[in-house]
Amino acid sequence: VWVMTGSTGALGAVQRFLASFERIPRLAFVYAQHMDARQESNLEVLARANPGFHCTLALGRHWLNPGQLLVVPASSQLGFTRQGEVFSTRQPWPGPETPCIDDLLLAISGIRPAGAIAWSGAGRDGCRGLACLASLGTAVWAQDPATCEAPSMPEAAIAEGFVKLADSPEGLAARLAREYP
Repeated sequence: VWVMTGSTGALGAVQRFLASFERIPRLAFVYAQHMDARQESNLEVLARANPGFHCTLALGRHWLNPGQLLVVPASSQLGFTRQGEVFSTRQPWPGPETPCIDDLLLAISGIRPAGAIAWSGAGRDGCRGLACLASLGTAVWAQDPATCEAPSMPEAAIAEGFVKLADSPEGLAARLAREYP
């Protein structure tokens, strides 16, 4: 499982990332994008980026399966079991930005995801959670700030020192394709 997080400009970057895969990697992705709950339907564009991925809004219960892209809802926090089940807790996210990326990363840390990618976005949301994941041995990558619409989220993660790779969306996809054929 790889978890991906972003805000301003991330949606386009993730579309480019997904479109770059010729073969779908044997991974599941969990994607959190800062948004208003009324904007969740806009995330359907991810499903069109590469029809090989099964894109689903994570409401109710889901299993993490290869080729799946679970989109984190703005309206409800998620829980994760070690067996790979994801479930909506029906509890709202705390704070003004939803979903709360730090809280998501701390929740998913219990299943020890293989990797995390910090996409374009404003602010530092996610740094605390990414630090937690890095301390568990999770590979932390970031979108190269030079390719971001809003570079402060990946810049903050890079400045903390736990980002092992920063590249364009296409470069990150190529690296994952090599590591997970």
